[in-house]
Amino acid sequence: MLGEKKILELSKINDKFYYYIIRTSKLFGPLGKSKGVKKSFFDIMQNLSKYKKEIKVVDGETSCFTYTKDLAQATYKLVNDKTDKGIYHINNSSKCTWYEATKFLFNITKKKIRIIPISPNEFLSSAKRPEYAVLLNTKLKPLRSWKTALKEYLKV
Repeated sequence: MLGEKKILELSKINDKFYYYIIRTSKLFGPLGKSKGVKKSFFDIMQNLSKYKKEIKVVDGETSCFTYTKDLAQATYKLVNDKTDKGIYHINNSSKCTWYEATKFLFNITKKKIRIIPISPNEFLSSAKRPEYAVLLNTKLKPLRSWKTALKEYLKV
């Protein structure tokens, strides 16, 4: 947020300063090559399902998933079309909880595993997340649903 604030300050000083601030959430897609790259939620769930009979998943935080391929294409179009500068929310359509996403994942991959919904308070995490963090994409054409994108990513 500090970087975002600085960009907005610079744009007030110089009206020719052209910028895009892109907000997104819950990325999934092929692993990057940079040092310290992390697996996506869906990749982690698939790995856990290989050696666990049940998985506990938070069912109290609603947000939107974003397929990195769709994000890259939307960002390219934003820049290539010389769209007005500003703040843009780019994420796949449809909202869900971590639990709902996990149920969908194991349904389409036909994995038989018990998924136990838990509250955010039951999940130990250093990250504080809001209960509702859905980014509204009001400036660009909506992206396809995260479910369709996930099927493509997993090739199912």
